[in-house]
Amino acid sequence: MAGHEPREAVISLLLDEGDIGNYGHRNTLLAPEWAYVTAYYFGEINGIPNHFVQMFGR
Repeated sequence: MAGHEPREAVISLLLDEGDIGNYGHRNTLLAPEWAYVTAYYFGEINGIPNHFVQMFGR
């Protein structure tokens, strides 16, 4: 599980150790149309920690 660091969140989505359920996050992160990605720590939602907002750029 990723911690509070954006880098950890992105790595976690790339590795996908079974927490996500599908490869959609990995496919989006590695899609050739995106040159940049950033992740901002959002916090806890409904008792589930470590939510991030991702932004992609060309």
